[in-house]
Amino acid sequence: MSLSETSQALLIGIDVQPIPYTLSGDTLVTSLLLVCFLIIALSLGSIRDYLGRELDSFIYTKDYSSFYKSSVEGNFQLLLCMQSIVMFAILAYSYLGKGNLWSIIGIMFLYVFGRYIIYNIVNWTFFEKKDTQNWNHIFSIILLAEGIMLFPVVLLQVYTEIPVRIMLICTVAIVSIVKIMTFYKQYAIFFRRFSGFLQIILYFCTLEIIPALILYGIMGKSLG
Repeated sequence: MSLSETSQALLIGIDVQPIPYTLSGDTLVTSLLLVCFLIIALSLGSIRDYLGRELDSFIYTKDYSSFYKSSVEGNFQLLLCMQSIVMFAILAYSYLGKGNLWSIIGIMFLYVFGRYIIYNIVNWTFFEKKDTQNWNHIFSIILLAEGIMLFPVVLLQVYTEIPVRIMLICTVAIVSIVKIMTFYKQYAIFFRRFSGFLQIILYFCTLEIIPALILYGIMGKSLG
């Protein structure tokens, strides 16, 4: 219906229903997903060997302090980490159904950056320099891997009519896998030399579970 036809319809009393909002029709969401797709595609094409080495060595406890990484590989790794933050934000925006997407992206960025800072404060205080450097490397690898795994879920959430419950189960499954990977690497890097198991539980809950609960509370208050 053209603008003139709409004006005439209003003048004669015809009720013109606005088009309901959908994520698939949101230009910002579509643009962000397109950029994220390009980042993933270019990364897999440009640093495929680097990502393959990371995947191959992930199950081993290696000294990453001397791990070679070119400037191109470092730039793509940073872009993939930012892409992961955008994936978290779009999922939160979709499930919450309210709020401003840019605000949610900002909250997610502060959440990830804040965790990185807290990890460094704790690790530099209680553990060796080499172990802390190893964990910083693993932290970024886990973050970018989570974003790549969540990308198909976000696409299905935005552009299909699959029930939200199923998408939520898929998201929880991926996040749970990532947390298990995180727990394993924390144990392998920091706590393998310790006989007790309570330390790793306390460490994991303090730096992974509690920040996630704080994020949930902040999102609820800020967007409620």
